[in-house]
Amino acid sequence: MGYTFSPDDNAALLRCTRELAPLRSVEELGTVACRLARDLIGADGVCVVLRDGALVHYLAEDAIAPLWAGKRFPTEQCISGWAMVHAQTAEVPDLEHDPRLPLERFRKTFVKSLVMVPVHTDAAVGAYWKAIGAPSPRTTALLEAFARDVGVALANARRLAAETDARVSAEDAARAKDEFLSMLGHELRNPLAPIVTALHLIRLRGADPFERERSVIDRQVQHVVRLVDDLLDISRITRGAIRLRRTTTELSTIVSRAVEAAAPLVGERDHEVVVSVPQVGLPIDADVDRLTQVVANLLANAAKYTPRGGRIEIVGDVEAGCARLVVRDNGAGIDPALLPRLFDLFVQGRADRGGLGLGLSIVRSIVEMHGGVVSAASRGPGCGATFTIRLPLAGFSELDTSTIDEIVPPHSRALRVLVVDDNVDAAQTLGELLAVMGHEPVVVHDGASALRAVQTFTPEVAFLDIGLPVIDGYELAKRLREVDTLANAALVAITGYGHPTDRVRATAAGFVEHLVKPLSPETLRVVLAKLTA
Repeated sequence: MGYTFSPDDNAALLRCTRELAPLRSVEELGTVACRLARDLIGADGVCVVLRDGALVHYLAEDAIAPLWAGKRFPTEQCISGWAMVHAQTAEVPDLEHDPRLPLERFRKTFVKSLVMVPVHTDAAVGAYWKAIGAPSPRTTALLEAFARDVGVALANARRLAAETDARVSAEDAARAKDEFLSMLGHELRNPLAPIVTALHLIRLRGADPFERERSVIDRQVQHVVRLVDDLLDISRITRGAIRLRRTTTELSTIVSRAVEAAAPLVGERDHEVVVSVPQVGLPIDADVDRLTQVVANLLANAAKYTPRGGRIEIVGDVEAGCARLVVRDNGAGIDPALLPRLFDLFVQGRADRGGLGLGLSIVRSIVEMHGGVVSAASRGPGCGATFTIRLPLAGFSELDTSTIDEIVPPHSRALRVLVVDDNVDAAQTLGELLAVMGHEPVVVHDGASALRAVQTFTPEVAFLDIGLPVIDGYELAKRLREVDTLANAALVAITGYGHPTDRVRATAAGFVEHLVKPLSPETLRVVLAKLTA
């Protein structure tokens, strides 16, 4: 309208701008805008209106008497709808003589005149008075200037609301994914536990006429276990749930452990593994288990993509103040187009080699958590691949390795052991494995049977499945603690859930160990030896 505001008007508009700018909610914006507009122009009532297609919604109102706040009307029956549709200010000096208005809506109100200013094509700010007469040019100009500020604030509030909704949806989806992966891990580990234990029993008993077939099953089951572990590791990494337990160790210690862990896969394909890592001189501050997992993943990857009888080299040295570890093979190589995204989730070098495409993503995440970097190089298909890890050297060379290798006797004394698991196969095979190891097990499949068993049997150790029906493992642990003869019994949780919060809850419930299925004879031997020490 070309109206020139006075200094006082400009100051008032500036105050309104400052009060509208920080608002983050559309509803709050409507309420505050109505209050500011009424103070600014001195109207008897103001409103903020939103349009949603064929309807207009009176978002907020500030008037001498309640009128339309929160109500909805057809767009074509509202002067606010007309203003938004035509994108121009609508002035009504005498509503009884304006054909755009349904008079019956106003006859029982104080409103005699009004003005509506469009903010966007889907929003408007209105003002109304109890007297007939057109608003002054100053009033209309002030309301139009104010409406522009409302438009900016409304766009910001809507954007923030959309971002908040998107973030909440993403968090809900991530939480649902984590819960699904946790449940998936639990459900997969339950059937895996008796299979793994049965395979160990066959090997321990010897004289296996089906050794080749058992070996095939053993390898494939271990592959499934690794896939489950990878899925759960990715879930923990993405939500920041992994906490490193660092200690100073030589890189050679980690390499030795990784070579041992990857030995079955490497041996299956008759690969030549050449290790050239100095025993001392490459100290790093690291979570030994996690970095062992990293190097073992790289070795398994090299074995998978290298033809039978191929060569895998592991070289360690110092480079620019870093410990450098190189894993090199003469296998299938990597397509140059794949290299930039090789460490991304679910990316595979070749789909025919199996897997979920998680291993290298886990490698990168764990290396970066240690302050290091990992890279890959290849001259192309058929030319082998080289993976290089660089990690900061520790600040000193005299290492305290007392926490790295825990010396555990190979056998513990015979123990009375209670096994409680509703998975009958898992419970029975664990009981048989304990018996083969020289212990005295009693096996039951629910909490009530366990409570009856301890009336005549006094276990020194009790392995309790957490997911028991009716009486779960936590409640059973509590009830067993109330039995006088079991005051000193060691309670061990066995479960398919390996989340850190599960371990915390198990400790709080009185369990001295929390073991994730499937259990290996080595794990059992270590735990039982610790409990008898």
